[in-house]
Order: sequence, then C-alpha cells, then structure tokens
Amino acid sequence: DELRREGWAREFIRGAQDLRKEKGLAYDARITLTVFVEDAALKGAIQQFESAIAGEVLAEECQYADSPPEQGKTLDIDGLTAVIGIETR
Repeated sequence: DELRREGWAREFIRGAQDLRKEKGLAYDARITLTVFVEDAALKGAIQQFESAIAGEVLAEECQYADSPPEQGKTLDIDGLTAVIGIETR
C-alpha cells in the first residue's frame, strides 16, 4: 500500500511537471498548485507526500479545491482522477 501511494505521488509530480512545461514556465519559477481530487485515498497520498511534491515542482503553496480549477490539467493516476492548476507567483 505504501509503495502504491508513493507511486501515485510520483505520477502526480510527473503531471505537474508536464503542466509547467505546457505553460512554458521557467525552470526556476515558483508556483501555487491547486488540486482537485475526489478519491479520498488519492488525496491522502498527495497530502502525505505534499512536501516532496512541492519541492519537486517548486510549489510554494498547495491548495485543495472543492471543484476543478479553471485551465486545469486532468491526470489519470492508476485509474483515479486528479485535476491540477498552476499559478505563477
């Protein structure tokens, strides 16, 4: 179970990095990450590894939303869905 949760965090990081590239952000740009996740287990994994995720994607803040962020990117993580949005700081 722990390995699966860590794998979910890695997939989340990959998706956030892909979104940074799609937005053309500088490699050192600091961001605010907005996350929408309905599945409690996936949300728990993201929260468990939040500091590692933030360090990898240079997020100064991670917000959890009640609805998908506008201009968000939908991630399929092991059949579960997360929607992330990025704002530059």
